[in-house]
Amino acid sequence: MTWWSQRAQGLCLYAISRLSPTIALTAHSHPRAPQNFRLYRPATTSSHPFIPHTHTQRLSASRKSYTMSQESSLLPPWASREYWFPSEGERDHFASQYGEFIIKMLKSKNWDEFDSRDAVVRMAKAYIKEMYEDPYFDIPAPRVYDPATLTEAHFVFWAHTSSGRQEVVKWEDLRGIVYKAFAAPRFLREILTRGTRLHSEWSSGGVRLTAAQDLATIMLQSWTPVIFTERDIARCIKGHRFQERLDKMDEYVFKVQDNFDQDFPVIGMDGRGKTQFTMRPGQENKIFAPWYDLGQIGYHDIPDWPAHSNIASRLMTDLPAELMLIVLENLFKFDQDIHIVFDHDEDEYIFIVEREQHLKEFPHRLQGVEMPMGNFWKLPYCREFFAFGATGEANRAMMMGVFHRNKFIVHDD
Repeated sequence: MTWWSQRAQGLCLYAISRLSPTIALTAHSHPRAPQNFRLYRPATTSSHPFIPHTHTQRLSASRKSYTMSQESSLLPPWASREYWFPSEGERDHFASQYGEFIIKMLKSKNWDEFDSRDAVVRMAKAYIKEMYEDPYFDIPAPRVYDPATLTEAHFVFWAHTSSGRQEVVKWEDLRGIVYKAFAAPRFLREILTRGTRLHSEWSSGGVRLTAAQDLATIMLQSWTPVIFTERDIARCIKGHRFQERLDKMDEYVFKVQDNFDQDFPVIGMDGRGKTQFTMRPGQENKIFAPWYDLGQIGYHDIPDWPAHSNIASRLMTDLPAELMLIVLENLFKFDQDIHIVFDHDEDEYIFIVEREQHLKEFPHRLQGVEMPMGNFWKLPYCREFFAFGATGEANRAMMMGVFHRNKFIVHDD
């Protein structure tokens, strides 16, 4: 087919589309395609019959002035772009209908699995290409009073706009999830969505955040790996509340660093003997769960069982006895000996277990100190540790049956 016959056919389709978009799309595309998107073939000159001349000039100028980002290099190449959207509204409408499908295409490493004859596939390619190549690409930021913007797909698309990118890239530890895995971390959705409690609090300075929450934000924004010492905290704090935040976090780290189960587990010592701690992936969702507003997504959104109800959570009691026993063994059976010592601050006895050798602060102990706490993990206080036993005699019997299989060493005051 010659160039003139191709152009003549295109003009015929254009004329038909002006009279009946449904006929034009049906003749050249998949019947699932939305009826308000126009078809064009790649232009060889600036006077393309299907694209207004000004639109062609804008695209040409923008592509010359725009440098592809590092993330866009991951985009698979296409032979040509076969659709353009008549307006931003129609483009956004298409994304709201086929957002999950667009994300699927972004995540795919094999573009051959998609049928290039399918109109929806070609329009999704057009959307992605515009998202990457058009510096004027813009969509509304996610906001609670506009439900259409609250999907994970919309967040990913917004993160690729210039304004969205400026906000997302600040969170160094999570940005790769957005731009490489094309997913929307729950924490980022909560803190960047307009109208959420966490966004409002963060925008006003984060004064009401707890020490653990404040520390989590520092670790998520740090450009270094999420392995911290107390020295690193001071280096990362910025702003007029420097000393207030530093004192709050120093006190928190000192208080919890010997706890057996905590939000920031100790993973070793640095060359100066300072304790190194980290934050597990996804732990920020547990830490910030009290601030979350976007509905139940994942384990951390399950409400805490009423502490004083004396009724066990059905998440536990609905398990078969064999599985419940496995859970209890992971909670109450230890490989190390359990030392029973008196805590003068709390005026009660507590349980401690010896740390792994490489996690000890004082591997050779200290002169005149029999049991330095830097060599031990402190288990939760009894009222918290044995809370499951208060939910019924059968539960208490099963729990204590596991716990009594440990070896105990009692120390005098």
